[in-house]
Amino acid sequence: MAEKYLLSIIFQSESPFSLADLVFSILSPKDFQLPALGKIATFFLEYKVKNEKFVLENFLKTLPYELKPVFDEIFLLASVDFELKKK
Repeated sequence: MAEKYLLSIIFQSESPFSLADLVFSILSPKDFQLPALGKIATFFLEYKVKNEKFVLENFLKTLPYELKPVFDEIFLLASVDFELKKK
């Protein structure tokens, strides 16, 4: 559950690339227990290398069909709680 929540916070943040730099300086997509989450993280990092700015719609186009329902679940998981974002 923590892995889903972590990805959810990255994708919902105001600057997903900056937050990802911090998170993925500690973790690797291979560290995720659920392979689908690791794959989403890998696609995100590949997208980050090729793009200067995160655009959700464009990122979704890079995901294989089978990962889109998993992405939808993690994207909606975290609330938009300001205090949580600060932590």
